[in-house]
Amino acid sequence: MADQNTINNEINRLKDLNSYLILDTETEADFDKLVHLVAAVCEVPIATITLIDEKREWFKSCIGLNNRENGRDIAFCARAILSSLPLIVEDTLKDPDFSKNTMVTSAPHIRFYAGVPLISPKGYALGTLAIKDTQPRKLNALQLETLITLAAQVMVLLERHRQNHALKQSQSLLNIASHAAHMGEWSVDVGTMELTLSDEAIAIHEEPEDFAPSVEQAINYYPPEYREFVQNAVTACIENGIPFDEEVEFVTAQRRRIWVRSIGEAIRDSDNKIVQIAGAIINIHERKQLEREKLASLNRLHLIASRLPGLIYEFRLHPDGRTSIPYASDHLYLFFRVHPEEVIDDATLFFKYIHPNDIDAFNHSVQESALRLAPWQHQYRLRYEDGQVIWLYGNATPQKEANGSVLWHGFITDITKSKRSQEELKLLETCISRLNDIVLITEAEPFEGHASKILFVNDAFERLTGYSREEVIGKTPRILEGPKTQRDTLDIIQSNIEKWNPVRAELINYTKNGDEFWLELDIVPVADKTGWYTHWIAVGRDITERKLAEMELQRLNRALRLRSAMAELINTATDELTLLNDACHLAIYIGGYCTSWVGYAQDDKTKSIKRMAFNGSAVEYIMNINISWSEDVPQGHGPAGRTVRSGMPVVCEDLAKDESFAPWSTNAQKYGLCGVVSLPLRNKTRTFGLLGLFLAEARTVAVEEINLLKALADDLSFGIMSIRSRE
Repeated sequence: MADQNTINNEINRLKDLNSYLILDTETEADFDKLVHLVAAVCEVPIATITLIDEKREWFKSCIGLNNRENGRDIAFCARAILSSLPLIVEDTLKDPDFSKNTMVTSAPHIRFYAGVPLISPKGYALGTLAIKDTQPRKLNALQLETLITLAAQVMVLLERHRQNHALKQSQSLLNIASHAAHMGEWSVDVGTMELTLSDEAIAIHEEPEDFAPSVEQAINYYPPEYREFVQNAVTACIENGIPFDEEVEFVTAQRRRIWVRSIGEAIRDSDNKIVQIAGAIINIHERKQLEREKLASLNRLHLIASRLPGLIYEFRLHPDGRTSIPYASDHLYLFFRVHPEEVIDDATLFFKYIHPNDIDAFNHSVQESALRLAPWQHQYRLRYEDGQVIWLYGNATPQKEANGSVLWHGFITDITKSKRSQEELKLLETCISRLNDIVLITEAEPFEGHASKILFVNDAFERLTGYSREEVIGKTPRILEGPKTQRDTLDIIQSNIEKWNPVRAELINYTKNGDEFWLELDIVPVADKTGWYTHWIAVGRDITERKLAEMELQRLNRALRLRSAMAELINTATDELTLLNDACHLAIYIGGYCTSWVGYAQDDKTKSIKRMAFNGSAVEYIMNINISWSEDVPQGHGPAGRTVRSGMPVVCEDLAKDESFAPWSTNAQKYGLCGVVSLPLRNKTRTFGLLGLFLAEARTVAVEEINLLKALADDLSFGIMSIRSRE
């Protein structure tokens, strides 16, 4: 029975194998070429690229066999992956492990087997590059070396397959997100030449928050070799409206030299005159490293070297620190501008074009590989005399020699195009992450109940909603809905989505903590090259402050209209009770309060407050409440009693949380009363009553609104006293 370590290792090996997404895929020419090549060089009828799954061996490519898989229990390659060294069985009938194997005793009658494990960067044997024959045989040194080297190239192809799959997946999603990348981080007023920088732009400069440079000062942050170029681009944009989008170097206030993407375009007025230029400065210095494993080994055969897209070489580190390159294919000159014969004994010229910023890391990686005899895998740049820069990826296997030298058999390939793709993806990701507006991408369907699943959200979404990406990916946008989310607005959104129409809406949403916020949403469908709609992308701007300001302004306007109407009512009133009832009516239908009432303070034993008039949705509640203005009883500590005693307005913004309202809280909630403003009615000597205005929602009551309502109550007091004076 296998021990736990063996079981765990096999679980991890299968997990690593599945990460390549290669099992049960179609045949591919690059893999088939290697199989045909190894069969030709080793002169065998059967060759396979074999991957060992949980219960089977599966051939990515094979010649000489009719099937593409066998049971793992009879697979030669299942034995080969138990070691990192080649497994060679020169005569299967003489090997006790294989002599009774059904593939030996019956078709295809295997008599010879050789397999080199395909070792992943994580150290797991995924399968083998294997050759088989129906006759016993031996491999010569060159054939074995070819088998080992081509096994390394198989791993290069497997790594390329995995990384290409990941790259396509990431690029598809980020290309969709780029629709939302509206960068507006700086602007220049052409009339005044005043430069405005966003917080993010200031952060890139590494300057304090109050940093406000002139245009000339800002351009001076570019190093001399770029300064004139940037100045000319800005001038051309101001004078002729020529946009620019360039990647240049930049020196921050902390003297850090970084790469930025500088974007600018002209903004014209209605007369087509350029009045402003605006754009973005984006820090692109930190590039996401896309590791592309490229294993390779030495091959002196030009036939093999010519079929591989890179440099096959041997690199030797001598005990005294000298380096040499005993063998290199023709790609050596293409990459390093040196001929193989120039570095056979001394590899100094090999290092000539390695980028100065990369040479230390390069040397350190070589030393680490030599010290631990671990596979060498490294990405680095070459910079030529004409300024051209390319990216290389090297992968090599070390071995210790008898004299103490370390010899690597390796392969180097050009990954410049891949790096450029990485940079573009990182740029898109950076742009989206720096947006203050939220970006949300969902699948295109299904439509029912706008229930498409979320595929992507940006950093701003996390900041605003409090949800992490992990919490919302795979969920629907319904996760943001709550009690006040407008059903009619959702219906409008749904109707447009079903017609594939873009839609703009203002919607109440809720954070993870239940806090309410407003979003101005722009929702648009995204189509692929064929015109088929694949996703919805929503860009949302937080307009909570604006909406709160609008609502506050509306309340103030209602309060002003209410006071004006009250003044007109007072001027024409002849009966006190009629005046009070009409005042309560106006508070409801003009002021927008849900319930209003007027009470007079009584000088009886309990200091009760007599209800004189009332109106609104909670009249029954007003008729049945027990209130007093006495300080000695709980019923006198509510807003009405405090108003009478103090002669000042009393505001309870949230009745459910106000302890002084406890005697009435439960009953008030049944009638939908959430807040109250209690206003004093005063004559020259005392407070004789109050005007109570109930709110249908708990909210902040602005000082301006309170002042207007107090003035209204003073007007009502004056009207009451005027009527009494005429009686």
